[in-house]
Amino acid sequence: MKNDFTPSTKALISIPSGLKPIDHFEKGDSVSAISVKVYRGKIKLSLSKAKISFSASNQDQSNKMVYMTLHRNDTPHLICNSNLPFLLPNGKYTRADKLFSGQEIVDKDGKSLKIDNLSIKNHKGGAHQIS
Repeated sequence: MKNDFTPSTKALISIPSGLKPIDHFEKGDSVSAISVKVYRGKIKLSLSKAKISFSASNQDQSNKMVYMTLHRNDTPHLICNSNLPFLLPNGKYTRADKLFSGQEIVDKDGKSLKIDNLSIKNHKGGAHQIS
């Protein structure tokens, strides 16, 4: 699974020792991987270490990107590739382009996070991808 973000978002990815900008990863670097289980209707997250197998920037390409405003102070907005999977409070995943304003997604701590506004636009420019 590739995770695409535009470089201008300065996306921070969780690593075992904290956070790291997405465009600073190289193949073999460690990231924090989250596993999801639903137990008695509640989401349980567990953290483990994973290795980056792919990291590259693409310049001057045209992609559909999802722009969302989140009901959160520390991460008020997110710009991502339309194929990026998001965890829903029911334990299922959906692609970013299937989300809508008012819907809730799950954050890295397993808490629900409301999407205040969402739009899908063509984005021309660079994006960084990791897998």
